[in-house]
Amino acid sequence: METSALIRKLQVIDDSSLVLIISLHRYYNDTLHLAQEVLSRGAKVIGITDSNVAPLHEVIDTCFVLEQKELSTIDLMPALVTFLNSLIVGMMSHDIAYYNEQRLKFDDFQSSFIANRWR
Repeated sequence: METSALIRKLQVIDDSSLVLIISLHRYYNDTLHLAQEVLSRGAKVIGITDSNVAPLHEVIDTCFVLEQKELSTIDLMPALVTFLNSLIVGMMSHDIAYYNEQRLKFDDFQSSFIANRWR
């Protein structure tokens, strides 16, 4: 995400927000600073990392660990994508009407955007 887009997103984060932060091997400090900033705004933070000793554990309360023997991030991708898919399906099942409405809005916008763009 570009810096300006990140700043715009941070401006609307508040105590009703939920932010998902993924921090994998090589643990960048920027990710930890982002988690601290989001927490300071009162948002809930869920972390996903690849180790029980990852620095993200020190910053947030809820962290899922997708641990594996290899340190390669690319080897972790299938497990990460599967986990994210399960998380999204679980979220959608809590408020099916809301997600159906969002899907319709997206489809309407996408159809009108493409139609207007390629006239």
